[in-house]
Amino acid sequence: MPDGDGPGLRDLLNMGMTLGLYVAIGLAAGLFADHVLDTTPVFVLVGIALGIVGATVHVYRLLRRFM
Repeated sequence: MPDGDGPGLRDLLNMGMTLGLYVAIGLAAGLFADHVLDTTPVFVLVGIALGIVGATVHVYRLLRRFM
């Protein structure tokens, strides 16, 4: 294993949790909005998409330290 060149276990766990939480929060917000506004899958899809975009940006910022 390289001596400190890449992300460590803590960084990788942080990235994994970030991906999961961002998507889960987007999904929950979308479900809530769909329930309140009585729409079917519109805001769920928007929430998931925003969660994926947010997670990608966050993980990219974390990985920039190692580039």
